[in-house]
Amino acid sequence: MAIWDKKVIKGGAPSYLDFAAGGVAKIVIQNISARTPMGDGNLVSGAVKLVGGYLVKEYAGGNLIGDAIAVGAAVDGIEDTIMGSIRLLNGGGIGFGTILGGDADTAWATAQ
Repeated sequence: MAIWDKKVIKGGAPSYLDFAAGGVAKIVIQNISARTPMGDGNLVSGAVKLVGGYLVKEYAGGNLIGDAIAVGAAVDGIEDTIMGSIRLLNGGGIGFGTILGGDADTAWATAQ
């Protein structure tokens, strides 16, 4: 599968600073996502974060901030996709918070 061969950041191997900045970005992205109708930890949020991380890499990558956002979004997007898939296999929905019936994986209702 070609998608697994894609680099998340431009340039050489990432440093610990890149990982630390990506970790901070992941926390910020996850908290912002949880406060929207999209929610967090579902297939919809995973897809949005993966596409967002790819677009940031393409158009704003190559520097510490752009790479951090791309890495943070990619890691959180993969996590959400895995969690959403597990939830779907266990009989849950695809997510999208209160719009499709209010999955338990969203903080939208409590963030109001």
